Amino acid sequence: MVVAQLVLTAPESRKLIARAVSQLDEVRDALRQSKIVVCTGSISPDILEALGFGPIPEEERGLYICGMIRGEGLCTTDFDVVRSATFIERGSLIEKPGREFMKNFGTGDVYIKSPNILDRNGVAGVLAGAPECGSVGRMVYEIEECGFIAPTLLLKSAPIDLCDLTETVTPQDYKRDASGFVRYSCGMPVNLVPLPERTKVVTEIEAIEEVFGLSAKPMGISGVGSGADAVALSVEGPEENVQDFWDYVCSIKGSSPIVTHPSDCEKCPDAKDPDRCGGYILLPS
Repeated sequence: MVVAQLVLTAPESRKLIARAVSQLDEVRDALRQSKIVVCTGSISPDILEALGFGPIPEEERGLYICGMIRGEGLCTTDFDVVRSATFIERGSLIEKPGREFMKNFGTGDVYIKSPNILDRNGVAGVLAGAPECGSVGRMVYEIEECGFIAPTLLLKSAPIDLCDLTETVTPQDYKRDASGFVRYSCGMPVNLVPLPERTKVVTEIEAIEEVFGLSAKPMGISGVGSGADAVALSVEGPEENVQDFWDYVCSIKGSSPIVTHPSDCEKCPDAKDPDRCGGYILLPS
């Protein structure tokens, strides 16, 4: 048994996690004979590429993000350019309205959504600024049989219980408007939707075990400068497996960060409504 220590930035972690997601049995089965929804999110381009729907140009990767956490506040991608969720049926991309595609969505179908937080109990949560918590609210509380996959970075882990947050919705109140209880907000006020118990969370740890058969543990999370979004990992296992993993890590080192396309406040309908957006806290130039 040998040990490797390494650092993965967020773009590098996304590529690793996406590779693992594409190799899950339930995802492979759905790709052959069922339906897959790849929701908007920073990892979505990597997952689509890992599933064989790529390559996606660097300048387009940020278009797959809907909501985003910015230094100035919570925001959305420009409505004129943002991509919708990607729908796949039996290995082919499908152009349909979401509600039509997800009719009869159930057993054997897979919904892939990257969360915004992972609590100490392994419960993943998604921020939702849209009315009635948007599509994720409908999926969580109206569709009961499909598989949920939550690819997420260890960076998003927090030592809390989601149920303790006022923002966390339940099946009884998920259609509420967050502006009803949020008095001040940097950007858009949001609800927090916990994903179902059946959700399979895939972090760097699960990805390394799934793809390379190795044990991984975090040693440190979030550094400075180029490592501000990074995780330091200790990985252990048979030398041949570690070598394969090390070669892969070297191949993804230097992956580019995503270029985002935030909404223009002058055009954004939410920015014009004080109940839908509290405005930005401007950062020093």
